[in-house]
Amino acid sequence: MNITIKRRLKLVLSFLLLLPFALGYLLGLESLPVFIVTIITSLAVLSSSYLLGLGTDSLRFIVSQTLALAVLAVIQVLPEYAVEGVLSYEAAFNSEILHYVTANLTGANRLLIGFGWPFAFLVSYFAGGRKENNISLDKDQGVEVLFLGISTLYSFIIYLKGSLTILDGIILTSIFLLYLAIAIRLPPETYVEEETILSRPLVAFFLVVGCGTIFLAAEPFVNSVLQTGIMLGINNYLLIQWLAPVVSEAPETVTVVYWAAKSGMGKTAISNLVSSKINQWTLLFALIPFVYLFASGNSMIKLTPMQKEEILLTASQSLFGFVCLTDMRLSMFESFSIFSLFFVQLLLPETRLAISVLYLSLCAVRIATEKERGKVFVYFSSVFREHFLRSQQPQ
Repeated sequence: MNITIKRRLKLVLSFLLLLPFALGYLLGLESLPVFIVTIITSLAVLSSSYLLGLGTDSLRFIVSQTLALAVLAVIQVLPEYAVEGVLSYEAAFNSEILHYVTANLTGANRLLIGFGWPFAFLVSYFAGGRKENNISLDKDQGVEVLFLGISTLYSFIIYLKGSLTILDGIILTSIFLLYLAIAIRLPPETYVEEETILSRPLVAFFLVVGCGTIFLAAEPFVNSVLQTGIMLGINNYLLIQWLAPVVSEAPETVTVVYWAAKSGMGKTAISNLVSSKINQWTLLFALIPFVYLFASGNSMIKLTPMQKEEILLTASQSLFGFVCLTDMRLSMFESFSIFSLFFVQLLLPETRLAISVLYLSLCAVRIATEKERGKVFVYFSSVFREHFLRSQQPQ
């Protein structure tokens, strides 16, 4: 283990930024002004996200990178769980809030791909000296890409039937558990730079502190930001669909910058975002009917026409993102296209249906005209046979 002076300074700063939240939590956050809670919880989330990134960077040499990022994604999405859980519970008693339940989910998912992927590419591009116009993924990352496709295809089923049920929640949870079962079988990374690897106790310490802080700070963090937005007179739908996700995606932003800024690590930044997308498109989606059933006793949520349009747009963007990665790389042109379409629908929400059709048309054209689009299936098949099926055979 070799912790550089620069890294030690960052660690000291991270722990110092955690202190205000620790003191506020002990004294009682509810007794503090909303803007103070916003500041100290924001600092806590950012600092703990850096610790999680540092711990996961070494964890991938202990377990597979896919598994490490899958676990990290669950932790990072805790703020989203806080928002979605509260909305789903309150929707059981207030039909007006039911309209907002999917707004946060679809906004967060579109933000991950529409802004997250191009941002990670841009940071990686400049960190690498502007030499590479593509981020190439490793063979094992085919697992993440394929499960992005599987979860996306199921979201189209939800759109077509126009409802969200307990059965959907069970299926979506099962998709994530299958993804996790395969990730557990994958081997850890073998190549290390001496200065990047930490001892196992230190990795565990960073992960526990980071996870514990985000778990405790997630709800007051999101709630204080939402209250601040309300005080500033921001539209409720805009607040829930865009401001809340921008805030709650802070953990992913920190770790993505952490990896993308390191030369040659852009693929890990993209994997982090794909893992978070899978988590949100399965477990977070599944949370809605589970919480709604618990609160109301109703096992089905009937989607409104606008909710269906939002899910269609999000699913179409997700499918386009999957198709872009089926050749196991993300190009500059693809990043630019993803961001451009996201920006248009953000600026002109009335174009939701048109943008959805455009996403699907681009998918069809790329699949029909580009021969390497099946590489992800070849990679996944190889990884599945080597690390999953072979491990099931008697020795």
